[in-house]
Amino acid sequence: MAATTLGVACLYALVTTERLVVGQILLAALVSGVVAGRRTLSVKHVIGGAVALVSFPVVFGLYAGVGGLSGTLTGLRRRILFVPGDVMVRYFIEFPRRTPFLRGASVPKVSRLTGGETFNLSEFIYREYYQRNTPLVGNANASFLGVGWANAGMVGVIVWSLAVGAALVLVERLLRRLPRRSAAAARGVAVFHTVMLTFTDITRTLLGYAPGFLDLIVILWFLHIVDQRLALRSQAAVVPRVQFRPQTS
Repeated sequence: MAATTLGVACLYALVTTERLVVGQILLAALVSGVVAGRRTLSVKHVIGGAVALVSFPVVFGLYAGVGGLSGTLTGLRRRILFVPGDVMVRYFIEFPRRTPFLRGASVPKVSRLTGGETFNLSEFIYREYYQRNTPLVGNANASFLGVGWANAGMVGVIVWSLAVGAALVLVERLLRRLPRRSAAAARGVAVFHTVMLTFTDITRTLLGYAPGFLDLIVILWFLHIVDQRLALRSQAAVVPRVQFRPQTS
């Protein structure tokens, strides 16, 4: 199953722009392998993982041909240090001066529950402020502060912050109930998402899309409960029944 999943991820990454999926799967496999083997996380593992995470976007930039090594490093520096703040400013400029507050329309789960239309907020900001070539479509993601503001202003920022905090607490509690290997693999995915939060919104990772990270943990927890029930039933089935016969004098 793990090999099949990795193969599907690699194939998906080759035919789309989501090549980060491969790095995510590899990091999850690394963390789960360390925990499953009951080995202590050493400095060697940390350095190896850090080198893999740093080299992955560099190799991708060189492969995309953005201007060699110097151009790739310059682009990454701008992307990590300057672009997120610039994108955040655009969110606060756009709403509500030019566009009314979205009232949850940019969150697919909320839109599906209320029956409303889904508003692609990151694509809208990209089109309004950053698009230079009409055929090209991109995304301009902000943190949960920008998304909360775009949906309901200051109230949205407060609600979004509380929702993210509650989701993080729930994820941690569910992780403690999972088996060792499942929890380790999930934490490996969480590490990858945390590193990549410079260009994404934590609510998109946790709450926005289905299946998000919280959905993944809930599914793992549910499968663990089912697995425990089946294991108890199988044990009860193999235990021989002892028949007690009354002794006669």
